[in-house]
Amino acid sequence: MQYREMRETLSKHFSQLLEAQRNHIDATGPLSQLDRSVLQGSLRVAEGAVGGRNTLSLTDDDNLTLQAFVAEYELPVESGTPEFEMLRRELHKAYRAYCRSVLQYDDEQRDYDFGARISGHQAGTFSDIDTEYFTLNAVVRDYIAENDQAKSWAPRSRDQKISQLSLLEEVLGSNTDIAKVTIKEAQHVKRVIMSYPKNKNKLPHTKHLSIDDILQRTGLERLSTQSMNGYIQTYGGLFEWARRQGYVKENVFSGLSIRKAKNSKPVRTGFTKEQVENMIDELVTNSHDLLTRDYQLWVTLIAVYTGARLNEICQLQTVDVKQENGVWCLSFNDEGEQKRLKTQASRRIVPIHSQLNELGFLTYCTEQQQSSNTRLFPELSYSPKHGYARMPSRWFNEQFLPRLGLKSRLLVFHSFRETMATALFHAGIEQPLVQSIVGHQREGVTQQHYFKDDYTIQQRRDALEKVSYSLPGQYR
Repeated sequence: MQYREMRETLSKHFSQLLEAQRNHIDATGPLSQLDRSVLQGSLRVAEGAVGGRNTLSLTDDDNLTLQAFVAEYELPVESGTPEFEMLRRELHKAYRAYCRSVLQYDDEQRDYDFGARISGHQAGTFSDIDTEYFTLNAVVRDYIAENDQAKSWAPRSRDQKISQLSLLEEVLGSNTDIAKVTIKEAQHVKRVIMSYPKNKNKLPHTKHLSIDDILQRTGLERLSTQSMNGYIQTYGGLFEWARRQGYVKENVFSGLSIRKAKNSKPVRTGFTKEQVENMIDELVTNSHDLLTRDYQLWVTLIAVYTGARLNEICQLQTVDVKQENGVWCLSFNDEGEQKRLKTQASRRIVPIHSQLNELGFLTYCTEQQQSSNTRLFPELSYSPKHGYARMPSRWFNEQFLPRLGLKSRLLVFHSFRETMATALFHAGIEQPLVQSIVGHQREGVTQQHYFKDDYTIQQRRDALEKVSYSLPGQYR
């Protein structure tokens, strides 16, 4: 349900109540002192509810009132959803405006003003009276709250977006009416971003600079084009959400991204088959004594045989190793504490490759289950910024690859995804099946919306088994 529809429904409801109160005052005269005191008390309660200090009932939450309102107007809003919480906030504001309007009309009847026309209700409709605008800060808070409710952002992304939105408020002003932000102002924000120093709040010579100082200062190391576009993308996301909610009429940040020169950044590549086989040999034999922890072996081998993302692997739990239709599989999901996925397409079940089993992976899994470990790699520690991936990432990229002579800007742990996808393509596997294995978003309307049953476990296993590597001597 859109914000504007919600507002229209609340306006209709309270306009009817307001009209009834005015008619009563017109018929019987101004409110009694008792009735006025009660209404003034209701206004104080409403103001407290808007400020988050209390509910409208003081003793209970507003859920019953909200549910009754939803039922009366047959609104498509379910309890516990972001829309339900938005309705709660709007109900508080609407009730506050109603109380103010009744008291205002009552005040007008206690004296005479011969300069004003007295025929009819001159105070206007409820929606006319509630002229409150929505500040940038208020909309930003609602935007963050809704994404928190939906768990749309990983902790690291959330921190980044909050920092970016804080800059937007600094440039435009927290109390700015968001509906009045123009394209010209959005372009000014873009100019600020293009002048913004890298690591501005971490460096002593930049962290105290004002926006004006930033625009005038030269010689500062600026953000990369990719980082600049990250800011603009965040602001575009905010204003697109605000447009859908009815706060603004257009997304003023649409189309403001900065074009990058072609080939301005090297594209990461996959490993060659020879490189993968050299890695497998070192992982299994540990001839250079590079492996000191179990996770170093199995996290890397899982990436070799699935193309999964590093944190997807690191956060696996022992229950995520399961049989599906008689086939041992890994379930990549976000079920459980401190687990997250990059996209909806990341949620998938991937068969365990026969070579991974041959190397002893299922035996390792059984050992973890028998040790009563909940997580498959209990040695890994969690951080909100990196998930469970920090230790494996540093070991692989800073120790393992350099020792094997494979260190390159283009080759990192993430290259296993490109490696698996390329190998599957070369084996003749169709693109949608490849995407379902590695967890890429499907392309095309047919694949996204109409392929409901997905690929079977057997189809995925057959596809994966087309990719194999030469193993060290004892496994041949």
